[in-house]
Amino acid sequence: MLPLPLKGQLTKTYQEEKTSMRFKKTPPFIYMPVLLLAFILTVPSSLLGQPYSTGHFQHTFIDPERDDRPILTEVYYPINGNDDKQIAEGSFPLLVFGHGFVMTWSAYENLWAHFVPHGYIMAFPRTESGFSPSHIDFGRDIAFLTGAIQALHEDPASVLFGGLNGRSAVMGHSMGGGASVLATALNENIDALLALAPAETSPSAIAAAENIGIPSLIFAGSSDDVTPEETHQLPIYEALVSDSKTYVRILGGGHCYFANYNFNCSFGEAGSSGNITVTREEQQETTEDFATPWLDYFLKDDCDEWLRLQDSLATSPRIESIHQSIISDPQITTEEEMLVSTPANTYQWLLNGEPVEEAVNQSFYPILCGHYQVKVTYHNLCAYVSEPTFFYRPGDANTDGIVDVLDVLTSMEYFLYGEADPFCFENADVDQNGIIDVLDMIAIVNIYMERGQ
Repeated sequence: MLPLPLKGQLTKTYQEEKTSMRFKKTPPFIYMPVLLLAFILTVPSSLLGQPYSTGHFQHTFIDPERDDRPILTEVYYPINGNDDKQIAEGSFPLLVFGHGFVMTWSAYENLWAHFVPHGYIMAFPRTESGFSPSHIDFGRDIAFLTGAIQALHEDPASVLFGGLNGRSAVMGHSMGGGASVLATALNENIDALLALAPAETSPSAIAAAENIGIPSLIFAGSSDDVTPEETHQLPIYEALVSDSKTYVRILGGGHCYFANYNFNCSFGEAGSSGNITVTREEQQETTEDFATPWLDYFLKDDCDEWLRLQDSLATSPRIESIHQSIISDPQITTEEEMLVSTPANTYQWLLNGEPVEEAVNQSFYPILCGHYQVKVTYHNLCAYVSEPTFFYRPGDANTDGIVDVLDVLTSMEYFLYGEADPFCFENADVDQNGIIDVLDMIAIVNIYMERGQ
């Protein structure tokens, strides 16, 4: 567990540049504007890389495991143009978001207005919005909705039919951020956790974080005195057992600025957070700039976004960060003739660039000599490949995995005729002098005898 840093003790980072788009001038041909307009009107916006429009419906989901508990939910989803009768072509990740204490879902329009056009489905449960909310019930609502909405992918009567990619993240702000932590601990099918100024809850979100091993991103505002990070966000982050977790502290950021203006939140913050130094728009932009590549990487397999995120974490003057992750090119070590990869989620061993059949575990017992690599994935389909490691087994001239008399005969065949099959030169050249001779055959006999004893 990391030592608990206080304000001002995190490492400042940044130097971020935004690249402006440049467009070539249209050649001055008389028909070019007409052809270009026709192309734009006939090609789907998704193929042109343009953002989607936003569709919306309200639905009351029923949880049969809790006495048919009704969960009134607002759902926003990508559409093409103004056609809100069906989801846009493609498959999209699901984000289920928990609101803050006595805050309405409508205060988070800034979030759905950003993420839905970017290709996400967002759901906002409206439960537990009073002055005596049940944190655990709210967490259970969020956890339930991830499965209930994903199920609509198979429902021909739903506007979301065929439109979900099977990946889900839970999100939340303040109380909803703490409830999203509870939800993640309750539902093993959630793929990622993203919390904005999450608050400690009852039961404890900090204790629940000790059971969370999925990718997690925690945001905090350095000027948040409603839920100070030393007693809320940092303990939650430190309790997480994820092998990929990130903490982003927005310098000068407040508690309520993660959302649009809300009277209840602003009233609660007015008397405590007087040292906020960024605007609401700046805080929301910073949140989007870090949350978007993080979500795109884990939920959309957009592998390049991981490098972009790492660069921003290392160079941005708007934030301070803590980052722990095993995501990188794997390393290979040799342990008693076994090749062993650094930890990952999936493994595929390669010999001279080609997959080795059924070699899909962290460790691998090689038989053939050659250049071995391991290709791994972590929490998505993005693959990382190790540097080649040359492996040979001294004495195993015929590459059958053992050293015996047959290896002596194989070496002798090569010595006499200049070829043998199967044959590994490096294995047979025991003294490593670049030639196969009688001394190598004697060495093979010695290896066989020593191992036999």
